[in-house]
Amino acid sequence: MSPFCEDYDFELEHVASVITATGAKRILIQLPEGLQKCSEVVVSELRKRAGSDVDIFVSLNPSYGACLVDEYTADSIGADLIVHFGHLEYPYYKPRKRTIFIPVEYRGADRDKILNVLMSVCADEAGKVCLVTTAQHIKLVNEVVHALAKHCSIEFRDTILGCKPANTWGCGKTVVIAGGKFHCITQALYAINDDVLCLDPYTYNLWNPKKDAERILRVRYWKMYNARDARKWLLIDGMYGQSRPEVLHRITELLRNQDRNYVVAKVLRLDEYVLRNIGIENFDAIVVLSCPRIAIDDLEHIEVPVLTPGEALMLLEGKLEEYRYPW
Repeated sequence: MSPFCEDYDFELEHVASVITATGAKRILIQLPEGLQKCSEVVVSELRKRAGSDVDIFVSLNPSYGACLVDEYTADSIGADLIVHFGHLEYPYYKPRKRTIFIPVEYRGADRDKILNVLMSVCADEAGKVCLVTTAQHIKLVNEVVHALAKHCSIEFRDTILGCKPANTWGCGKTVVIAGGKFHCITQALYAINDDVLCLDPYTYNLWNPKKDAERILRVRYWKMYNARDARKWLLIDGMYGQSRPEVLHRITELLRNQDRNYVVAKVLRLDEYVLRNIGIENFDAIVVLSCPRIAIDDLEHIEVPVLTPGEALMLLEGKLEEYRYPW
């Protein structure tokens, strides 16, 4: 196994035991892009443990989260088990196929460095310090909380997704432990007035997302301003766990009541090329229901205002005082 893959716990013994217990013979494996380089070793090790008579396929379709379990490929190959690596089960969606979720804990973090950073955070905070993290760092965060409990008021509050921030009510300071900026920006947008810090467990860098969040909010309010008089709307809903029927119903109801026209589209994977093909010049505003971060991160430069569901509801309900994230 490569050094990179050794840093992650794929729980292969557990996966093999599930395969054996369920009698599954055709397995679909789904890994996020950052872990797909470990596909060969995962398949090889599972064959050793589960038996050579088990057919194992690797999905190379998008795996942005547990909201997009690859049911399409599972159906096409007749899979009787999906193994989804890298995420916890999405609370708003249950795949039709039997699916197990493996968080893939990161084992390469230096616990002492994390402890030292958090000790300094605790020293500067009189109130409760709440830790929020992703699937890969749950064990680490639990260990850190246990080690620091005698020194400060600290707790593990929740896991975070791009569309599911953590409820940090009652926290004096929130520390998001996650690689990169994606998840920390999610928490900062959700709780713009809270004291949020970000700790990268790969670089041990502690940073404040407030300026990033404020820049994003300036852009988002400008997008809403440009969409205020939009008459022709394109509403793009996703598939599987990225389908938002209740939110879609609320938005279409508001548009009808305000005598605005709309088209509803469905898509599995959305990018600029998909929008260009449908002719964005035919619309005054676009709402991406599948994932709020697509509008914020990927389609910010589009000439037609592309809104998140929360932004569309803010605008159509005339409630612009408090930013609504994600919907």
